[in-house]
Amino acid sequence: MTKSFSKILKSVLSLVLVLCFINVSVQAEKNNEKLSDPYQVIENYFVSVKNGDIDSMVANSIDLNYSDEITQREEYAQYHKTVPLRQYKINSSKTLDPLSVQFQVVLSYDDVGTLPEITYTVIKKNGSWKVLIEPIEINLDPNSPDYQKVSQGKPKNQIKYADLNSNVKTTETTAPLTVGLDDYRIINLIYNESVNGIDTFSTSQGQVLFHGWQERVNLSCTTCYVGTVKYEVIVITGSSTVSLGSGTVSGEYLSSGTWYSTYASVSNGSNRRVRITNQGMADINGAGDVYE
Repeated sequence: MTKSFSKILKSVLSLVLVLCFINVSVQAEKNNEKLSDPYQVIENYFVSVKNGDIDSMVANSIDLNYSDEITQREEYAQYHKTVPLRQYKINSSKTLDPLSVQFQVVLSYDDVGTLPEITYTVIKKNGSWKVLIEPIEINLDPNSPDYQKVSQGKPKNQIKYADLNSNVKTTETTAPLTVGLDDYRIINLIYNESVNGIDTFSTSQGQVLFHGWQERVNLSCTTCYVGTVKYEVIVITGSSTVSLGSGTVSGEYLSSGTWYSTYASVSNGSNRRVRITNQGMADINGAGDVYE
């Protein structure tokens, strides 16, 4: 190999290395531009939600539902497995100020269908744009005056979950319907507190029946009054809690007496669960079953 050929070869190799470096630098700059663009960030976020890319979901968002990343990652994986996002559509956007842009997004799931339009805000923090994920409640109860209303919800780390399975025998033994979906028990449920069931079930008849009892914790208290208790069927989809239908029961129904019955109209699907809310003043105990 001649000296002149060696010089030419070295020059070519040097040029190739320089071009590769320039290409990598340009690509990195393009990626940084994408991350600095609120429109690209929200697209990245929902693509990652749809694909179950947990790392990208965490990287592109600030989720107010969680106080630790371990739980956040675990629940992201769980929701993608049980109630995955099927489609999303960004309808519009609005710049609020130099550090925040608001987007109107429609999400679709197999188990609950297409949800009402939801507002998401992308904020700039420490030089990077992030999707701000806030807890929300969505009312899909067709009999509610707030049907399709989207409102602020409770952060996931503040929601009380309990194994509501009752396995309690009482003098009321006649099941009003033959198909039992779930059973529940509530213990010392205080005023304005809700509890979600851990177990999930499927619905196929367009309505369910809650059948059970509810009574004061302190039966000797003559001034304690059992007000209204709300029995709901819900689905949890990521940051959203979707209420599909509910029934309310007012007053006291002793475990040793006649039980209440209340119906709730619900859409058919899977991954449903019970949520019970004490809307009265007295702390209550109770138990019952969900039937179709």
